[in-house]
Amino acid sequence: YFNDYSNLTGTCSMSAGCDPNDLDAQFNAGEAWVYGAELNINSDNHVGAGIRLAVNVSYTLTLSEFLADFKSKFAQWGDVKEGYELPYIPIHQGALTVGIRSSKWSLDVTTTHVGDMRDIAGTGDIAEKELIPAHTIIDANAFYHVSENGRIYVTGDNLLARKYMVSRRPFGARPGKPLQVSLGYKHDF
Repeated sequence: YFNDYSNLTGTCSMSAGCDPNDLDAQFNAGEAWVYGAELNINSDNHVGAGIRLAVNVSYTLTLSEFLADFKSKFAQWGDVKEGYELPYIPIHQGALTVGIRSSKWSLDVTTTHVGDMRDIAGTGDIAEKELIPAHTIIDANAFYHVSENGRIYVTGDNLLARKYMVSRRPFGARPGKPLQVSLGYKHDF
């Protein structure tokens, strides 16, 4: 994929860490490219006794660059030089989901990885104070049909209770989702 922006803009918001006087103001970044490649592989096979094994692998490579020098009051851009990478775009991200299924039940486990991101436009190694470090988490979900129209389900997010950062804005490090387990019942009418 290739995205060619001729007039990239950013809007100041509280979540971007903007000065309250600049809220809702738009800032121009001019020309920028965001490009890369995506891969998605799926497999769903009968393994016996009414059981299916499903596997999904996805990977995204994303590269980005500003095409001109400029100075911006938008906190995530700052003083930009041609060739700087855009902030909050990880170069590498991917996921692996493995599921086993029958007509009555299902269990899926997903491992997701998001690579390092920069908090401010730049290039080369990311300074520690501008780094949003890579993280990998594991989620799972399962269900069991108790009737033709009803099923019990359980979901688990961040099963290893990893502590990770998703942003440094608006006012310092922001954590990712915590360990969370949900149990419920769904009924189709």
